Amino acid sequence: MPVSFSEVVKVFDIDPIETDEEPVELRVEILHEEGATPPYSARIWRRATILLRPAEAEEGAVEEYRILIEDETIGGEAFEGDTIEEILDQIRHRIRAAWYIPR
Repeated sequence: MPVSFSEVVKVFDIDPIETDEEPVELRVEILHEEGATPPYSARIWRRATILLRPAEAEEGAVEEYRILIEDETIGGEAFEGDTIEEILDQIRHRIRAAWYIPR
């Protein structure tokens, strides 16, 4: 079986999406897979904040960390296409549908 490689060719940070709860911050990675048809795909990440309290810390003392986790809201879908713009159009459409954003 041949070994194929994919490369992250573009990264896009999307402006926060306002929701009824807290704003949603997404990062899109566009990948190009060697020899694949179609050659482009995407991974979607959601920026999240986690609060940790070290075991030895004083009560109420927490440390805040910003992390990226794979998004389940729209990232569970396959985004594939022949061009980067085609992938971005698919993602825009899915974001509008997921959070009911008018065109």
